[in-house]
Amino acid sequence: FTNPFVALSSLLSNKDSVLEQGKVKESIEGYENLFDGARKDIGTTSNAESIKTREKEYQTMVNSFYNLVTDFYEYGWGQSFHFAPRKKCETFEESIYRSEYYLALRTGLTHEKKALDVGCGVGGPMRNIHQFTGAALHHVKN
Repeated sequence: FTNPFVALSSLLSNKDSVLEQGKVKESIEGYENLFDGARKDIGTTSNAESIKTREKEYQTMVNSFYNLVTDFYEYGWGQSFHFAPRKKCETFEESIYRSEYYLALRTGLTHEKKALDVGCGVGGPMRNIHQFTGAALHHVKN
């Protein structure tokens, strides 16, 4: 791809994308605008005005960043953005499930329990643990 927006839109045009395809360019431009002036002199601190703008827009900056990178993370790692030691003859996906099931069992989660997942990202492990245990799981994303 010669145009980065075409490449991004191509990658992000799946049914599970966080951003609608038409919003990718808008989100990238909004994120880039928050750093206006920061890349003119690489390695130096941007001016006071651009820092104040970012401070006022931290929530927008964080949401824009994670909305853009989440699809890339899912493409590379699937729904679980963590790793687990693999046993002999075990696939990567099986090792992830095993570690999540182990966590659920060690914490004593059952269909009668509730749990909170703080910083859950896309919530892959939370959904998997809920399916495994039946526990009522709640989340705080950002």
